[in-house]
Amino acid sequence: MKPWKLVHLFHPKEISAAFEALQSNAAALYTESSSSPLSFFVHRRRGGCSYRRDHIEMPLHLFYENSDVYRQLPAEVRRICAGLHEAAREYAEAVVQEPCVLPVSRAEVLRNLGKKSVLRVLRYPAGSGCRPHVDPGLCTALLTGSSGGLEVNTVDELPASFAHRPGDYTNLVKAEPAASMLPQTALSEEEAESPLDFLPHWEPVVTAHSGEAVVMAGNMTGVLSCGALPGVLHRVRRDWQEGAAALPHSSPSRHCTNAHDGFTRSATTRPQLQHACPPDSASVGTTAVATAAADQRDNVDNAASADRFNIIVELRPAQAKRWYAANRTACAAANTV
Repeated sequence: MKPWKLVHLFHPKEISAAFEALQSNAAALYTESSSSPLSFFVHRRRGGCSYRRDHIEMPLHLFYENSDVYRQLPAEVRRICAGLHEAAREYAEAVVQEPCVLPVSRAEVLRNLGKKSVLRVLRYPAGSGCRPHVDPGLCTALLTGSSGGLEVNTVDELPASFAHRPGDYTNLVKAEPAASMLPQTALSEEEAESPLDFLPHWEPVVTAHSGEAVVMAGNMTGVLSCGALPGVLHRVRRDWQEGAAALPHSSPSRHCTNAHDGFTRSATTRPQLQHACPPDSASVGTTAVATAAADQRDNVDNAASADRFNIIVELRPAQAKRWYAANRTACAAANTV
């Protein structure tokens, strides 16, 4: 099974319509006013010179219930949320059927995804980045149409201090206290350089279509598979707005695999992964395709030039501590054989 993949989900006009709706309704959606049902779920990050990164983060059960809070999002945005959720759910269902996944989790891990899973709607200036990390959940689906600089690393062995760090999503987003009362996260911390930035095999995610989404494995996938299917390390470069030609990449050549290709192991302690690539995208890294992708992103950006937006669905199983305990038991049993 692939650690990450590109999925063609939407027509570019659907993406443009969603971003236009977010841009035109930004003041109401990202408000700190307690009169808005969304204000409890708005998180703000501020920097100098009016630099900001805001996002709406709500528990996914509001999506499942089609609640009043969820319906505050424009219909065009809700359509994208539904598509991303479907792609993430299909990936998660495939993950739990892998032979390496703990048998006890197959029937139970997908039963209650609404409690801990999250839906995010991000607003950020072009060129802002995100430090290397592995999402804590089972898998994540996000749009590629408005963003740039997304890179993945499925080759380099992680430092032990990072590789064995459990994903923490115990602090579930709640309706109180209001987000405006919470301390703001410093952008300098969000974009600070990490030792992981200097790993040699970062691979840019190049898309040929603004309606594509990326679906990638999270930390919980590694837990359920006892490390055989590790979560995908990824980052967003801070300087992506400057253009791909100006960015130095040391990524090896991409190798495409068919739908049945999976993970391979090497002599290292961390499974080494083949580069994931959709079966029909062997030429995705060519200049022509990259140029077309940039042109389509520019068309989207013209509709929302003041801000960039992205929509993310992350599936997180309930009872995370239970699955970590099951992982430790299974690993201990394997070591005694």
